[in-house]
Parts: sequence; structure tokens; C-alpha cells
Amino acid sequence: MIVVRHLTASYGKKKDAAVKDVSFTLPSQSVGVLLGANGAGKTTLFKALLGTICSEGEKLVDGKDLSTMSPAEKAREIAYIPQQVSFGLLNVYDAVLLGRLPSFGIVKTKKDEEEVEKVLDLLNLKDFALRNTDELSGGERQKVAVARALVSRPKVILCDEPISNLDLKNQVLVLDEIASLAKKRDVSVLLSIHDVRFALKEGDYFLFMKNGRLLFKRKKDVVLEDLLDTYSIGKDDERFSFLFEHFAVSKNA
Repeated sequence: MIVVRHLTASYGKKKDAAVKDVSFTLPSQSVGVLLGANGAGKTTLFKALLGTICSEGEKLVDGKDLSTMSPAEKAREIAYIPQQVSFGLLNVYDAVLLGRLPSFGIVKTKKDEEEVEKVLDLLNLKDFALRNTDELSGGERQKVAVARALVSRPKVILCDEPISNLDLKNQVLVLDEIASLAKKRDVSVLLSIHDVRFALKEGDYFLFMKNGRLLFKRKKDVVLEDLLDTYSIGKDDERFSFLFEHFAVSKNA
């Protein structure tokens, strides 16, 4: 579980806050979907949670304060999957093993190897273990990135637009994998994506960001107006009829 209370963040002490008084609680075994227009503060929120920019407020993972942890301790609690992933010339096994770095010192242990094997099996990547990562498709590389995040057994995984460079089929496969793993591995997943239709399918909780401020809701409480306001969409704009249709169906279901 991750608990955030009154989080405010900026890119310097003299800069205006890019994230303003944000609070939410994301339970374990759940997917929180972060939605907002470009510049709304989504990536800034991730950076604040990771501790790479200045922030104030509480950030707790299973009751432990992230701000008091060393980088290695924090890396064991919270994993990050960026929009674009590069593994250099590593094969799949070694790329995933890198995720264990916060746990082992100079030399890997038997436990590290066992954890890599488990994750490769979980994500159906065992047959790719000795393949060079630059030989893989975009969807396969993204699954390797998920595996690398999982292998450290984090409590929280942050995914910053992990499907933006994938084709439709791989978008669905990767998102389904991430949602499934939240349940299987007892983690909290905070996922930023642009496709609202995927968001409505995969999310358990929703974080709507606009101008650095956050509206947090459970899926069952989300209404059409939340999305329209987040993206500044007019109620009569027929270009977004798929949204109107979704909520009309949900309302009558």
C-alpha cells in the first residue's frame, strides 16, 4: 500500500509548485490510473514519489516513510517503469537480474537467481532468457521492463506511459499483464496512460490531475464529468462520443 498526504513538489525552491497538496491511498493488489492532459503534473508526481525532485508532505509504503530511506532501501520498496526502456547489449536474463541490484552486493546469490527464474516464468519469458534484448519486439522489451521491476519484489510499481510506443495488441497484452501482476504479487501499481478506454478497463482507482491538483476516486465513483473536466472537454463535443456512450452504458447496467 502507498499512502500520500499533502504532497507538494517543485523543480526548485524558487519555482512554483508543479504538484499541489496531493493526497491519496492506493491499496495493495490494485491498479491506480493517473490521467491528465500534457503538463498536468503526472510525471512530476512520479518524480516526487521517487524522490528525484524537491517535495514536501508524507509518502508512506506499508507505513514506512520513503523520505527517510536510503536509495537502496527505496529501490526495494518502489520500482519504476519508464516510457522508453533501453537495456543496451544485455540478454533478457541479465537485464532482469539488474532489478536485483538493490538486494545483492558485488556478487549475485542463489536467491537472486531464483527470483529471476520465477519472474521469467511468471511473464512467460523463459524461452527468451538468452536472447539479446535489442532483438525483441517492443511489447517483449516492455515485458522485460516489467520483469526487471518485479524481481526486486517491490511494494509499489510506478509505470509512466508504458504502452505509448506499442501497437494495439501489445498495448492490451502489457496492460493486462501489469493489472494481473498487481493481484499475483500483492503490489500497488500506479499507471499513467493516455488512452482513456484502456484506463476505464484496467483501473481500480483513478487519479485525475489538472494544473498540478488531484482528484482521487474509486472506479465505481467515477462519473463522466470527472473526465470532461480533467481534459477540458465540452459536454456537447461529439468527437468524444465514446466517453458518453461508456457512461451511458455503465449507468444503465
